[in-house]
Amino acid sequence: MGKGGLVQYTNTDLFHLVFRLEGSIFDNVILKVLFSVVISFVASALHDGLGWFQDQQQGIQETGIVQIQKIAYTITGTSVAFLLVFRSVISYNRFWEGRGHLGGIMAHARDFSRQVAFCVRLDDGPQGVERDIAVEERKHSQQGERPELGVYVEASGVREYMLGMHGFRRLQMIRQLLIVWRLIVQHLRDEHDEKSVEQLYFSHADHKSAPKTLVTPNVEELLKSKKRRPLVAIAMLSWYLEQEYRTKTITYMEYLSMNANLSGLINGFNGVDKVHNVPIPFPYAQMTILLLCLYCFSSPFMLVSYFSWWTFIPAAVVTVAFFGINEVAIEIEDPFGLDENDLPLDQMGDALKDDCEMNLEVALVPKANMQRYWEEISMSKAMWIRKRQVQKERHAATATPSLATGGWLNGAGK
Repeated sequence: MGKGGLVQYTNTDLFHLVFRLEGSIFDNVILKVLFSVVISFVASALHDGLGWFQDQQQGIQETGIVQIQKIAYTITGTSVAFLLVFRSVISYNRFWEGRGHLGGIMAHARDFSRQVAFCVRLDDGPQGVERDIAVEERKHSQQGERPELGVYVEASGVREYMLGMHGFRRLQMIRQLLIVWRLIVQHLRDEHDEKSVEQLYFSHADHKSAPKTLVTPNVEELLKSKKRRPLVAIAMLSWYLEQEYRTKTITYMEYLSMNANLSGLINGFNGVDKVHNVPIPFPYAQMTILLLCLYCFSSPFMLVSYFSWWTFIPAAVVTVAFFGINEVAIEIEDPFGLDENDLPLDQMGDALKDDCEMNLEVALVPKANMQRYWEEISMSKAMWIRKRQVQKERHAATATPSLATGGWLNGAGK
C-alpha cells in the first residue's frame, strides 16, 4: 500500500521500468504464480510417473488420462483474452473519467477563488487601520499597547478583532472552498466516520508537523451529522455567496457566474461519486476470474507433454501475463484511494490551496493576514472549549446559593 499519487517513471529507462517493484502488480500475482508452479510439478509427476497427459499423436500408447487438446486450450484462451481486453478498456476509461471529473472540480474551484479574490468588494477593514495586520500590531507594540482581540464569535470561528481584518470575508469563502475539496477526497476514500471531520487539514504536506484544521466547532458538528458532506459544504458556500449579493458587494452578473461555478462543483462531485460507487457488474467480474482460473491453472496439463519437468516455466509466464492484466484493470478502476497508482488527491488539494492564496495575494490581501487567519481558525476549537468552560463556571456561580445570605435552603426550611 502506498500513500496515493501516481508512480513517476521514465519510458526510456528499460531496466528500472522492467524490474521496479513500486507500483507494480507482481506482489498481487505472486501467490497465483506459486499455485500454478505447484500444479505444474503435480502434472509433471503424473506425466512421468503414471504416463498421464501423453500426446497420442506421437504414437504413445494410452496408459491414463490423455493430454488436453490444443484446440480446446486455444478456444478458451481466446475467450479469456477477449474478456480481459474489455475489462482493461472499461477500467482505463473509468480511470480517466475520474480524472476528468476531478479536473473539472479543480477548474471550477480555481475560477471561483479568482472571482472571490477580485469581485468581492468592501472587504478592506475599518478606516484608519492598516491593511496589513502585522504592521498594525507593530504600531500598537511601539506605542506600548496590546490590541484587544475580543471574545470568540462562534458563528465566524474567530475573535471579534479578526472580523474587521482586511480580506476576512474573502478568506472565509476560500476556506469553505478548501473544505469542499477535502470533503470530496474523504468521501471518495470512504472516510465517513466523525473523526474524519476533525482531520480536514489546511495543508496535507505539513499536517503532521504543524496541523491546521479548516473547520470551526459549529461547522464540525453540522458535518458530523450528515452523510454526503461535500454537498453540505457547497450549500454553506452558497449561503456565503447569497450574503455577498444581498449586501451588494458583488453584482448580479458576478453572482450568476460564481453560482455557475458552484453548480460545476456539484456536477463534478456527482461524476466522481458515480465512478467510485458504481463497480464493474458482478457477472462480468465473476466470469472473467472463473475463466482465468480455469485457463491458467489447467495450462500445465496441456504443456506437460512438451516441457515435462520444465512445465512450471511456461505455466508461470501464462499466469503472470493473464492474471497480471486483470490485476492492472483492478488497480486502476477506482483511482481515488491511497495506492501507488491512485490519483494524487492530497497533492491536488495543496495545489488548490496555493492557487487560492496566490489569487488573494495578487488582490493585495497581505500574507500576514492570511497567516493569522489560518492560525485563528486552527485555534477555534480550543477557544470554543474555553468559552464554554467560562460560561459553565459563570452559570454555576450564579446558580450556587450564597451561604452568607441564607440562600434557598433558608427559604425551603420555612
